[in-house]
Amino acid sequence: MQHFGLQSLGVAVVLVCTFVGSGLIARLVRRVMGFRIDEEHEVNGIDLVIHVEAAYDHHSTAGARTGGTQAPKATSGPFGPPGRQD
Repeated sequence: MQHFGLQSLGVAVVLVCTFVGSGLIARLVRRVMGFRIDEEHEVNGIDLVIHVEAAYDHHSTAGARTGGTQAPKATSGPFGPPGRQD
């Protein structure tokens, strides 16, 4: 039974240390850069602002599951360098 008490104490100490450490990191992040983005960026979508692309195209009427056309083949890059004939 003594081992169970020591293990329980160890678990409690780890939980407290983790909670306090996470809180300190959160306060540091909030002071340095904040947790939230600008409201305009939030409304427009973070993917569009940061990656310049929409994560989900809710306005598309064609797609793979609806029998739409396939995506065009790459014309450059690792999947279709210029000059390559498929």
